[in-house]
Amino acid sequence: MPAYRYQTGDSPLDGYTIQHALGRGGFGEVYFAISDAGREVALKAVQNYEDIELRGISHCMNLKSQHLVMIFDVKKDHEGTAWVIMEYVAGANLREILDEAPSGLGTEQATYFLRELCSGLSYLHDAGVVHRDLKPNNIFFEDGVVKIGDYSLSKAITTSHRSGHTTTVGSVHYMAPEISRGQYDKTVDIYALGVILFEMLTGAPPFEGDSMGEVLMKHLSSDPDVSGLPAPFDRIVAKAMNRDPDQRYQSASEMKRDLTPGNTLDHSRPPATLSMIGERAVRQRADSKPSEAALAETFVTPVALRDTHQDESLPFERPSGSDLSSVGLRWRPNQTGPLAKDSTSIGVRLLIAAAACLMLVPLGCMGDLKPWFWGDVFTLSLVCAAGSSIACWGYLAAMPHGSGLLNAILTRGIAVAPFIVIGILFDSMPPHMELNPYISIVVGLMTAHAIMDYRCLLSADRYPRISMTKTGMAGGITMIATALYDEGEDHILFGIAIACASSIVIQLVAPHRRPINSTGQAVNPSDTVDQKSPNLLVKNQPASPAFAKS
Repeated sequence: MPAYRYQTGDSPLDGYTIQHALGRGGFGEVYFAISDAGREVALKAVQNYEDIELRGISHCMNLKSQHLVMIFDVKKDHEGTAWVIMEYVAGANLREILDEAPSGLGTEQATYFLRELCSGLSYLHDAGVVHRDLKPNNIFFEDGVVKIGDYSLSKAITTSHRSGHTTTVGSVHYMAPEISRGQYDKTVDIYALGVILFEMLTGAPPFEGDSMGEVLMKHLSSDPDVSGLPAPFDRIVAKAMNRDPDQRYQSASEMKRDLTPGNTLDHSRPPATLSMIGERAVRQRADSKPSEAALAETFVTPVALRDTHQDESLPFERPSGSDLSSVGLRWRPNQTGPLAKDSTSIGVRLLIAAAACLMLVPLGCMGDLKPWFWGDVFTLSLVCAAGSSIACWGYLAAMPHGSGLLNAILTRGIAVAPFIVIGILFDSMPPHMELNPYISIVVGLMTAHAIMDYRCLLSADRYPRISMTKTGMAGGITMIATALYDEGEDHILFGIAIACASSIVIQLVAPHRRPINSTGQAVNPSDTVDQKSPNLLVKNQPASPAFAKS
C-alpha cells in the first residue's frame, strides 16, 4: 500500500505536528496531530475536489452539538493545500462496533444508538443541512456519546421541496433511491437511518450484492425484508426505507418519537454492553493497521437529468468538457486510488511513437515549400520521435508535482527551455543550411508549450492515454503562432504535424496507469454506472503518485 504523504513529526501546517495517519478518503488524507499548545486534533488534507469539500465544510463550520464532530477551522499551508482542523474522536466508529458484533447489537443497544443519532441529525437538519453520506463509518461512539462526522458531502437545504442535481453522491448501501436520480431532501438521511437501524439489529445491511451496481438496483426496485425484525423495529425500518420520500418519516424527531413511545428502558446513558463493545473495537484498531475498507464505499457518478435547476452550490460537479484540464491548459490529478502498472512495455511504446511520427511528419513535409527527399523525411521522423521521447523523460524528472500558480509557471518554464535553445541554434546556423526559416515552427512549438500545462500529457492517471483534444490544442496553438511569426505561413502544415506528432509521442512514452477497483482489476476512470447494467467499478483507494518515471 502506498505510503501516506506525511509521516510522524512532519508539520505541513504551521502550529500542528502530525503523530500518525488515520485514513484516506476520496477527498484526501486524515491525520492525528497535536497543536503547539498541546491540543489533539484530526487534520484532513484536502487533496482532491477542494471546492466541493470546503463547500460542504462551510455549511457546518459553526454548528455546535455534542452529537456532531466539531470543525474548528480551515487553513492553507505554504503549498496552497487546504487543511480542515477537526475534533479528534478517539472512540470507535459504528463500523468497528458492528464488526465486533457480527450478529447485531441487540435491541437495547440499537435503540440507544438510534435515539442519539436522531438527536444529532435533528440538530443538523434544523440548521438547514442534509448530511447525504450517513453511514457507520461516519458515526462515532466515545465516552457514551454518539457523534456524527464527515461533512464532506453535506449540502444546505434549499427552499424547494426537491433539489435537482446532475450527480449521484453517497455510499451505495445507505443511499436513498432518489439520490441516484439526482434528487434529495432531508429524508435521504432518514432512509440512511433506516438502513443503519436494520444493520444494527441484524449485523448486515438490508441489501447486499456482488457489485455496488447490484446493491443500487435493489435500493431502486425492492423493499427491505423486515419480517425477521422484532416490533416496533419492523414497522420503523419499513417506513424509514420507503422508496417514496413522502411516505417516510419527515424528520428525525418523528422517527425518534416512534422508536420509544412509552419505552421503559433507561436511555439516559449507554448500555454497559455497548461501551464494552466500543472499548474492544478501539483495542482491535490499535492492534491492527488502519483500515482502508471503511473509506472505500463513497462514490460519485454523473447522472443525466432533464432540465434540472443548476446553481453555484451544487455538490459534486464532474469536470465538464469546457474544463481547462480537459484541453490541457490546467493540470490536476484525477485519481486518488492505487494505479496499475502500465500494461504496455516501453519498447512497444517507443515503436508506436516512431510509427506515429512516420505517419504525421511526412504529411507536414508534403505541405512545405521546401522539397524534401524521402530519406530526409524518414530521418526527420525518427529525430522527432527520439527528441520527443527524451523531452518526455526530462519533463517527468523535472516538472513539479504540486498544484498552484508557482508550479504552473515553473512547469511552463521547463517546457519552453529546450525550444529556446533550439531557436538560438537555428538562428546561428550558416545560411546554406536553410534552418533559419524554420524558426517560425520553433516559435509555434514554444508557444504551445508556454500556454499548455504539459503535465496533462504526462501524469500517469490521465484518461484517456492519448487525448486527441489536447493533441489538437497543441497543434492549433502551434498553427496560430507559426502563422503570426514573420514568414511563418509557409510552414504552417509542417508545424502542425510536428506539434501533433510530438504530443502523441509524449503521451505514448509517459507511463499510463489505470485505477484498480475492489477486485484488483484495472479499470477506466470513466467506468461508473452503466444505465443498462449498472456496475460501479471505481472506489476511493489509497493515493498513488500522479507522475511515474517508468
